[in-house]
Amino acid sequence: MKKIFKFLFVAILASVTLISCDESSEDIVYDNINGQTLAQFSKTDMALPTPSEGVTIQVEVLVSTISTSDRTFQIAINDDTTATSDQYTIEGNLIIPANSYAGYINISGNYNEIQEEGSSYIVLDLIQIDGDSNTIFEDSTVTIEVFRKCPIMAGTYSLELADSWGDGWQGSKITVSIDGVESTFALPDWNQGQPGPWAADTFTFDVPENTETLTFTWSSGSYPEETTFVIKSPSGNVLTTGGPSHANGNIKYNPCNS
Repeated sequence: MKKIFKFLFVAILASVTLISCDESSEDIVYDNINGQTLAQFSKTDMALPTPSEGVTIQVEVLVSTISTSDRTFQIAINDDTTATSDQYTIEGNLIIPANSYAGYINISGNYNEIQEEGSSYIVLDLIQIDGDSNTIFEDSTVTIEVFRKCPIMAGTYSLELADSWGDGWQGSKITVSIDGVESTFALPDWNQGQPGPWAADTFTFDVPENTETLTFTWSSGSYPEETTFVIKSPSGNVLTTGGPSHANGNIKYNPCNS
């Protein structure tokens, strides 16, 4: 019989024991100095929300071996990149220092050059280590969303909810979090005896001045294919919309569109 192990990046020597069908055993020790190197980005999706004063984020690369000398990584800009070169700055080279399992590269956002609405994307590929042709790359592409970080507009927001069948959302809901304080919104369910309207309704909520975080989260119930929603800012602008294909989790929007 066979067991397959995927190496995890650790800063210690790993030891694994494999037991064969005839119950004999042998110790297999991974060589973190002379063994084959595995390399990957620690995250494959990141964000670069850029305020007017600018911001810098660190993109981290992990490796499975250590070296007595610094290792320099080559990074290429993928053709899927939509951010223009003046919207961001990649600072220096990505170097993993000697005797380390991690290295970083800094990327800064240039607020004045980023479009006022919407997002653009930087897509980076990890392609090689200088002087090393034997490295295995996994999770070797990172996508970084670039957008202007604007203050959250205070005032009354609206949620326009609809159900194409007209029988309520039946467990689907939107959770609004204002600096960690949550409220839930949904169309009522006709089959639970709740009063209508079940086909469509508009709900409102107030966001106070100096709010630091405003998030929307979608959770699917029964028959999510019947549900749609529109979220509008206090100025009446559409922040985001969602339909039957919306995935569970965070509902993305850009405060700059308020």
